[in-house]
Amino acid sequence: MPIISADKFKWIKKSSWLLAIITLSLIIGYMVYTHWIVWLQQVVIWQRSLNYHLSELLQKVDTEPQQAGIILIAASFVYGLLHAMGPGHGKVIITSYIATHPTKLKRSVLLTLLASLLQASMAIIIVSAVLYLFQLSTRYVHQSSLILEKLSYGTMVVLGAIFCASAGKSLFKTLISPPKSSLKINAIKSISSHQHSKNCACSHQHTVSENILNSDWKTQLMVVISMGIRPCSGAILLLIFAYVINAYEWGIVATLVMSLGTALTISFIAIFVFYLRKTAIRLSQWQGAKFSPIWLLIVKILAGIFLICIGVLMFQSLTLVDAKSSNLLLR
Repeated sequence: MPIISADKFKWIKKSSWLLAIITLSLIIGYMVYTHWIVWLQQVVIWQRSLNYHLSELLQKVDTEPQQAGIILIAASFVYGLLHAMGPGHGKVIITSYIATHPTKLKRSVLLTLLASLLQASMAIIIVSAVLYLFQLSTRYVHQSSLILEKLSYGTMVVLGAIFCASAGKSLFKTLISPPKSSLKINAIKSISSHQHSKNCACSHQHTVSENILNSDWKTQLMVVISMGIRPCSGAILLLIFAYVINAYEWGIVATLVMSLGTALTISFIAIFVFYLRKTAIRLSQWQGAKFSPIWLLIVKILAGIFLICIGVLMFQSLTLVDAKSSNLLLR
């Protein structure tokens, strides 16, 4: 009776896990593809209903500050959760970054939180500056929002170019560098004296170094800016309505709470992509053989090209919409 070796058993186990993950991903992908429109329509219906309730609650906070205020905060948080479920460039940016860059889980979640808070802050700054500081009409709020939205898509293109340049430079160095010697003996030591640690000199990189993680702060800053510089349209409408009914302070509170709900939803997406990348890298190591770094660099370049294409398309579509609205105003 043949006996299965330990290495072959590990190979079968890894193959089974990989097959199960691929099958589950295909099933989930098919379900999302077939039901996406229905789910999106339902989310839009819920958002409209919450918009109506938020307007009602803002009108009540003056007479019932405690009860209406608590419900307003809760409803704003739920609105943020639902609002982030729809399609948006922010989710494209954060998933592209996490999928192609080594980063810690806490850092990934922090990026989504900072981007959401920046988005809410931009809405508050625009509405406050236009309506309070300069005392202009709400039309200028819309125009300012369009300018920042264009800037956001432009930053998205720049971020994609950074992806391509960074990966292209590393790919060029990898391809032209001479192959390393497979064996180099510096000293003979007993096996028992060799201990693997984060700083050991065994030429194995057990973890991503802190220098690599910290040197990427410029790219992370670009991620936050490109995601958050575009103000949320729902937050702007809420702030304008709060200004009209003299409940602007509550509008600011609701906008900030809304950003926390948005951050939570996008954080779940970021966590999913983080562990998906981690699992893919682990499963690609068959019997100690590591996945070629060239393929990871190629994926990073493709992600950069994808960001550039999406950024250009969204910028052009926004320019066309802006031109049409300007023509309608001139008639």
